Amino acid sequence: MDYELRVVVEKVSVSSQAVVKRDTLKVYDVKAPESILELGLRHEEQIS
Repeated sequence: MDYELRVVVEKVSVSSQAVVKRDTLKVYDVKAPESILELGLRHEEQIS
C-alpha cells in the first residue's frame, strides 16, 4: 500500500494556534494482516 500511520505530537501556541514544535513518535506501515495474531489480540508491541 501507499499509506502509513503516524503518531504525531504538536506543541501549539494557544493565542495564534501556530505549531511551535512537532514530533513524530512512531510510524507504522499499513498492510493487510496475514493472520489473526496480527490484529493486535496478543498486543506484542505493548508487551515488548
